[in-house]
Amino acid sequence: MIDIAWLCALAIRSVYFLVLMACNFLGYSTLWAHREIKQRGERYVGENCQLQGPFPIFLLQDARRKVPAHVAIINNDQALNKNSLMSLIEAALVENIRRLTIYDASKDYTDLAGELRMFCRSKHIKIIVGCADFSDDFSSYRLFVHLLSSNSGRSTLVETCRELSTSKDPITSNDITTHLASKYSLLEPELLIQVGSTPSLSGYPPWCLRVTEIVPVRSLPCNRFAFEECLEAFNKRDIRLGK
Repeated sequence: MIDIAWLCALAIRSVYFLVLMACNFLGYSTLWAHREIKQRGERYVGENCQLQGPFPIFLLQDARRKVPAHVAIINNDQALNKNSLMSLIEAALVENIRRLTIYDASKDYTDLAGELRMFCRSKHIKIIVGCADFSDDFSSYRLFVHLLSSNSGRSTLVETCRELSTSKDPITSNDITTHLASKYSLLEPELLIQVGSTPSLSGYPPWCLRVTEIVPVRSLPCNRFAFEECLEAFNKRDIRLGK
């Protein structure tokens, strides 16, 4: 006997497929349709998790969408302002991002971070500028925002190597990673969004990008739809870390 629930799910998928085709033809964004498919897939899996039989594979894929815990942004475009940074933070909160690193080689955002202190406190967000030892419990915050400039780039890696070279023990890759994380709060992101028409990392700490997925975009993803497009691109990547 053909599963009625499976047929209903297939019908939903077919309708949204036609909607996607229409949106593409007319030049409209298809993100809302993707979200609806994902949400319906999650509800389907939740409601039918006790039933026997295979689930439609496309619903399982939508429900298992990967969300990177750490997203980094290299800004080679226009400088951030208060509104654009707040929009980025709001988009990250909606997507349950835990750590957001923003690197701009040509700007110092110390003053901007000061303007957002009250906003971040109300949202239970920690925001810091530059490379520093962050001793607080990261898990106590909804989001950790790290603003970096050019002096947080290659020079930090050089300084790390100098500091580790004083040790008599052999230096391992794990030593460098641990030192960058503990002293400079530099961690490796799963996703890096490279913003601007110039395909350059602009001196972002290269050690922290060894297995990072890089998604190039023309402008800052300052709204939730543009931010979600970057996450969709990340989900389509075939991530292989090797042995």
